[in-house]
Amino acid sequence: MKATTNRLLLLALCANTAAAMAQTNISNPIDSIHSASHQLDEVVVSGVAGSILHRNSPAPISVISHDELRQRMSTNIIDAVAKEPGVSQVTTGGGISKPVIRGLGYNRVVTVNNSLRQEEQQWGDEHGATIDGNAVGSVEVLKGPASLMYGSDAMAGVLIFRPLPIPMNGTLTGDATTEYQTNSGLFSLSAGLGGRSGAFFWNVRGTGLAAHDMRVPHSGYAFGTGFAQQAGNALLGLTGAWGTSRLTVSHVRFKPEIAEGEDEQGSDNYGAALPFQRIEHTMVSSDNSLNLGSGVLQAVLGYQLNSRREFEESADIPGLNLRLQTLSYNLNYSLPLAVGGPRLRTGVSGMFQHSENKGTEFLVPDYRINDFGAFAAVQHELSRVSLSAGLRYDHRHVSGNRLEDDGEELFTDFSRSFNAMTGSVGAVLHLSELSRIKLNLSGGFRSPNISELSANGVHEGTQHYERGNTGLKAEQSTQADLGYEYSGNVVRFNISAFFNDIDNYIFLARQGGAEIDGLPVYGYTQGHARLWGAELLFDIHPLRHLHFENTFSFVKSYLLHQEEDARHLPFTPAPHLRSELRYDIVHRGNSPVKAFENLWASVNVECDARQNDVYAVNETETPTAGHAILGAELGTDIRSGHRRLCSIYLTGSNLLNKRYFSHLSRLKYAGNGIPAPGRNIGIKAVFYIGG
Repeated sequence: MKATTNRLLLLALCANTAAAMAQTNISNPIDSIHSASHQLDEVVVSGVAGSILHRNSPAPISVISHDELRQRMSTNIIDAVAKEPGVSQVTTGGGISKPVIRGLGYNRVVTVNNSLRQEEQQWGDEHGATIDGNAVGSVEVLKGPASLMYGSDAMAGVLIFRPLPIPMNGTLTGDATTEYQTNSGLFSLSAGLGGRSGAFFWNVRGTGLAAHDMRVPHSGYAFGTGFAQQAGNALLGLTGAWGTSRLTVSHVRFKPEIAEGEDEQGSDNYGAALPFQRIEHTMVSSDNSLNLGSGVLQAVLGYQLNSRREFEESADIPGLNLRLQTLSYNLNYSLPLAVGGPRLRTGVSGMFQHSENKGTEFLVPDYRINDFGAFAAVQHELSRVSLSAGLRYDHRHVSGNRLEDDGEELFTDFSRSFNAMTGSVGAVLHLSELSRIKLNLSGGFRSPNISELSANGVHEGTQHYERGNTGLKAEQSTQADLGYEYSGNVVRFNISAFFNDIDNYIFLARQGGAEIDGLPVYGYTQGHARLWGAELLFDIHPLRHLHFENTFSFVKSYLLHQEEDARHLPFTPAPHLRSELRYDIVHRGNSPVKAFENLWASVNVECDARQNDVYAVNETETPTAGHAILGAELGTDIRSGHRRLCSIYLTGSNLLNKRYFSHLSRLKYAGNGIPAPGRNIGIKAVFYIGG
């Protein structure tokens, strides 16, 4: 009760601060701004009040464009997004990545794809996001609690994967993209085609990729790190003055090997070796936006089927076999309350979920989730201040079924309900057209996931025996954000600091020296956690064609009232610095060779500091040494007249072939430990249809 009262007092204090800012006199803005700040006018989806201009959002938001995604060498879409300040990834080799935002990951980050929350047993350490990155148009990264718009699990933030834009009327566009990476022999081919005729538009895409075991410095190939993926995506839509309607169907098949850190040497064979997983994810999404007078009604309905199988001793008979079905809905309405006045957004969302065990091994019981939430939010634009505020109520009911195997009771029946009221309030003070101050206070909520509540079995992907706890309470957080942005002709500078207080923080810890079936026993426990940190961006253009960009991010995490070896949260990212020097050799219109355009080259250094802040109880986690790795990139467009024929990108990472461990790599704890990949050279070519 005391914690709830404190949160309400903080919300009230922030609201009073926002009101005071609204009455502040600010000097007149200058008449124009540099093109580098144009991205601040993009419409994004805010965790505070839905659609909002980037520059007017009090919550920290990053936008990654389609071209930026294409230029980044990665092995999966999360790997590409993790290059953003404040975003990192828990990895299991090259194929599996789980997003971490400001030190929080797993079920604390919501992934939205085709306007739906992606649901695919994401509680598992080795369960990555099965999304075809080639079908993604852009990515929005919401940092900080976004429970107001997305309900339970959005405590750390949200990754929103946007589709490709609607083509212009009467056009046919598409591309064929191929990529090769030397380290793991990754080869991918993706082809897409889309068009529009009048109100009707469509898009289809197919992607395939394969990678053998990755190579690590001085050790050769790491056994069990290969993977393969196939994906298909189809979209049909209608658009007009009445609004837009999209129907999307996607299917992804992912086959990663399971690395156990054994001494067996890997190879450059593309065939999967035991043990491995077979994951299939099917999504059907109907996204409809209707213009009703001065308001907009959005209705999203979707179905997802996730099949996750693990093969340990036979390539034909799975051990663990989970089948998850999810029906999701989202209905919201946005309208202005008065001409030039505040805009109201209100709605409901939820899901029905059912998971079944179909295999011969068991980690969690059959379970059902019934989730419902309702929210209301207001945003108001004054002459120099943007204000946002909202409240949300959430209810989640989780039930598990009793399961008996060979006369032994593995799981008992249980039923739990979780309820929460969360809110957000924020303000943006526009000092000028070039600079602004952002302040936001938001609450987050997360109910325990099924593994945390009821796990009881061997988790082959992690080489743990895991035990859940049906008595766990829901996590509740309050986060404060303060940021400053400046975008000028020569300098671009952003800084965003945060403080996050989490009641009942849930984490997995090793249970003494206990072992079952030769594996260490891990159990879920709770504590009072606090995290604070910041992200900094400093980009200077001393010459028109020269860019020197630097980003730095760090997180400090604490568990209150604990001994020294239990003071820090597991898997807290190390402080990270990235510096890039880029030169634009050829700009549009100034090329002496007319075939080349947007030719650029860059060199970069990425540094992770030593991470000593670990949860060291029973060696659950160990410190990780710091490292610095060197990279370089080269890219260009090739044109014929006004038509872009193709884009070519050449990228190198870990060019000095340095042997190091990433603190967030799960392979660090596999057997004797598997280091990060060695030198990797990648080449990508994108051939365009329709220019």
